[in-house]
This record gives sequence, structure tokens and C-alpha cells, in this order.
Amino acid sequence: MDENSLSRGGGNFVLSEFELVIKNEDGETPVKLESAQADFAQRSFEASKAIDGKDETGWAVDGKNKKETRQLLITLQEPLLFDRDATLVARLEHQSKHEKNVIGRFRLSTTSVPNPVLSETGIPDDVYRLVSVPWEERSTQETAELADYFYGRSPILEPARLQLAAAKSRIQKLEKDIPTMLVSLSVEPRPMRILPRGNWMDDSGPVVNPAIPSFMDYDKLNSSQERLSRLDLANWLVSEQNPLTARNFVNHLWKLYFGYGLARVMEDSGSQGTPPTHPELMDWLASEFVRSGWDIKHMVRLIVNSQTYRQTSTPSKTLATMDPYNQLFARQTRYRLDAEMIRDQALDISGLLVRQIGGQASGLINPQDITHNSISRSEPTSMTKVTVNIDEGFTLTGSAPFYIQCSRLLMLQHVRSAPHNGHDQTRPYNH
Repeated sequence: MDENSLSRGGGNFVLSEFELVIKNEDGETPVKLESAQADFAQRSFEASKAIDGKDETGWAVDGKNKKETRQLLITLQEPLLFDRDATLVARLEHQSKHEKNVIGRFRLSTTSVPNPVLSETGIPDDVYRLVSVPWEERSTQETAELADYFYGRSPILEPARLQLAAAKSRIQKLEKDIPTMLVSLSVEPRPMRILPRGNWMDDSGPVVNPAIPSFMDYDKLNSSQERLSRLDLANWLVSEQNPLTARNFVNHLWKLYFGYGLARVMEDSGSQGTPPTHPELMDWLASEFVRSGWDIKHMVRLIVNSQTYRQTSTPSKTLATMDPYNQLFARQTRYRLDAEMIRDQALDISGLLVRQIGGQASGLINPQDITHNSISRSEPTSMTKVTVNIDEGFTLTGSAPFYIQCSRLLMLQHVRSAPHNGHDQTRPYNH
């Protein structure tokens, strides 16, 4: 072996794994290692790879080109305690593909210093350099660096550090419990061009800026900026000179109470859609919506108190022949509520509806527990016990178990609120 070489072959070495075990009469107990650091490491052969449990990785020091003494510091997870009869065994494994790259000379030493560092002084070299500078010659930044090092390692401040860590942990837990949402950051808008024949790869078309349709003369849209912003768009959407927003909203509102809107196609209010069956009515509703200060409750009250809404849904023979699809709204529609609205109503009257966003869902009853198609109290004196039976051969499908549960809870609310006057209270609830 060469006198100046760190290796038994090739000048370099690769320490694949470093292990510590406590050996006694009962066998071997591995010692858990926390971290590894070195004063130098070859590229892709960091010190941490000497304790990662993989034979194909390891710590190397480029000893062929840099023949210098190197140090590897390995920190244990916990202080090492063992009996005098036990033996501490250190294993240095060299399992890399470079068979001759084995450590030639090494020395092992231990220390009880907490948070040790690779330095002769026991503190990092940069901290030692700052300590060597007289305090009156230190800059504000150097003083702050020394204070941070002291605050992070002084045993006197250990209780304060523990309290600070606990407080930060509580803050992190609180921040995780706070609902969050994605927010997009505004960037410089890219130039938009008219695409010749729709070819998005052709950038020869003229550049165009955000604007509204030219036939809608909206003077107030001009802002102090050269390019219109989203705020200008928002102002235009609710402008009295823009009828589109109010017309679309009252059309959707009309659909909620009549089953379909004045304009039947809800997804397209432009030229590809269908014109409204009552254009004057839509214009009046839209203008009234704007005049009321965009008051939705006012519009709902206006619609449900109208004679059109309060009509019967039973068509006469004449209306059924003249207007089979009820485009003239000469009668009320037979089906007006969506399935989601009916479900929410059932949840509300049964007390299962939770108005707060989030949380657990309302559980359904097990259909196997249902054995009769009538709902009644099994005992006149019980205020909470309810039995539900289904006749033999009757099968519940779809959402039937859900509505049966809602009806049970609604019945229980009536039973609990009914006064006790000694009379039989089961009769109103038998079916």
C-alpha cells in the first residue's frame, strides 16, 4: 500500500455501509444511527449514503486525486448505554463494484458532546471565526448569526426551545385544519391575435385587446389603463346598459318555478339557442331585477305571487290540443322541482339537513331491517322506538330507504311535540 494512499487499491475507497452493534451473551443489538456528515465527499457519493442500508451506494472521497485526511461524523439517535460485559462492534462494509476501493488507514473515536460538528474547536468554523472577532468590530449580521447559534444550542434555553417547538406544532396543526383553496396569481397577459382561418399556429393576424361587442355602447367601460381588466368586465356584467346578465338570471329563476325557462335552451342564450316565448315578459323581469338592486328575494316573491304560478296544472282539452308543451304557460307545469331539491326538502323537514358546508354525510338505514310498508309506533308509551315493516315480496330500490328514514324522523318529531293527555296517540300515525 502506498504511504500516502487512503486505500488499499486505486487510492480511493467507497464505504458502502457503517454499522454499530452491541454484542453480548444474548446476541447482537443494532444501534440506530441518526445522520452522517463528512468534511468532503465525492460527487454522488455523499456521507449519508454510508448509513442508508444500501450496498450499491456509499461514501467516497476521490482519494486518487485528493490525498488528504478525511473525517466522517456519525450521530446516534439516542445516547449509547450498555453493560460492561457487552462489546461495541463497528462494521465498515465495502460492497461496491470497485472491489479494490477499501479503506487502508482509519481511526475510530467517540464523543459525548451534544450536537457534535467536524471541527477541532467543537463549533463550526464560521462560528469560531465570528467569535474571534472583537465584539465592537462585528457587524449587525455577524452579531445576529452568533445569537442564532447560541439560542439554538445553549442548554439554558432548552425549556424555551421546547415551548417554541410546541407552539409551532400547534400553529401548523391549526393551519392544516383551516380550509384552503387554490388561488391563481396574475401574470402579464399574452398577446391575443385573430387567427387566420382558425389556425392557432399562424401568428400573422392582428393583435386584439379585451373589449365588449361593438353594438353595446358602454362609455363607462373605459378605464385609466390601456388594457381593460377583470374589474372592467365585472362592472360591465352588472351595468344597466348590459341586459344579458339580468336576462339570463331571470330565465334560470323562471325555470326553477315552472320547470323550463322562457327561453327553453338554458345553456345558450345567443343565436344558437331558442328565442324566448315571451320576450316582453323577459325584458320586464330583467329590468325589474336591475331596478330592485339585484334583489333575488323580490323576484322570487314576484313570481310565486303571480297568477301564472298559481294556476292549476290540470290542462283542459282545448289547451292540451293547442299547446301540448305548455309554451304559452296557460297552466302550471306538473313537474317543477329537481330531484336534489326534493331530497333537500326531505332532509330539512326530518332534521337531517346540515346547513354547514363539510362534515359527515347523513347515513341511511339498512334496507334489510325494513319489513313492512307502514310506519307506526310499536308501543303507545314509547316516544322514540319506531318499527318499519315491509310486506313479504316487497323490495325497496333506489332512494326509497332514504325517504323512509326521513319520514320516520319527521313522525318522531310530531310524536315528541304532541301533548300527553291520556288519549291514544298512535291513531294519527298509522297507515
